[in-house]
Amino acid sequence: MTVVLTPIDAVAGLAEAIEARHKAGLDRYDEWWEGVYRIVTGPSPEHGLLAVWLGTALTTAARRVGLCVAAPINVGTDKDDCRVPDIGVYHPDTPRTSPAFLATAAMAVELLLPR
Repeated sequence: MTVVLTPIDAVAGLAEAIEARHKAGLDRYDEWWEGVYRIVTGPSPEHGLLAVWLGTALTTAARRVGLCVAAPINVGTDKDDCRVPDIGVYHPDTPRTSPAFLATAAMAVELLLPR
């Protein structure tokens, strides 16, 4: 569920709330979309199970052509424009915008389940 979809400076106290989420480790799946912060909850067990199954199948195919698979994965530029897709397929030499963020991915998988 997305809780916030607004520029940070548009809501008083939002920057402090985001920092508190970060310090508490609650921001693992949060994203920045073109400068707009999105608070995202973690996945359900069913979501995680499907990600494991699909990630396993993708890994077999990706390894054959020299690609890597990770789940979840950070793609983009931290605190500017980044996504956290459920699964990412990428080249091992993909440039990074920071230690935790890939500049791009060959494939990004976002699982959408009922509910």
